[in-house]
Amino acid sequence: MNVLAQGTLTKFQSLSDKGIKIEFVTREADPELSANCQALHQQDAILYITTGDLKTEQKQELDSQKVSEFSGIKPKTKSQELRNVLYVLWEQSDQTKDKEQLYNEWMDKFKNHIKEMLD
Repeated sequence: MNVLAQGTLTKFQSLSDKGIKIEFVTREADPELSANCQALHQQDAILYITTGDLKTEQKQELDSQKVSEFSGIKPKTKSQELRNVLYVLWEQSDQTKDKEQLYNEWMDKFKNHIKEMLD
């Protein structure tokens, strides 16, 4: 699925895993754009950001790219994906515990669950 939209970069944040978190705001979105963005939520994607015009050839080249073949993206390991999900859980919680404490608790729960399956 491809989404092409004009927007404004409103937030940029460097992350501890050397990734970046960026946030864009679009003008009023039509139902198709909203539905496509909802379908892409939490999906790996290729980002191409330009302040100039997007030429037809550039769009065609981008449309032919596959995320798995894109040289600028290193696939995340399963442990990195799990850590990211736990971080989102921490962000959405009341944050009474620090993120490392929550991570350690959840990892212990997961480890104990696997141990129970071994018995």
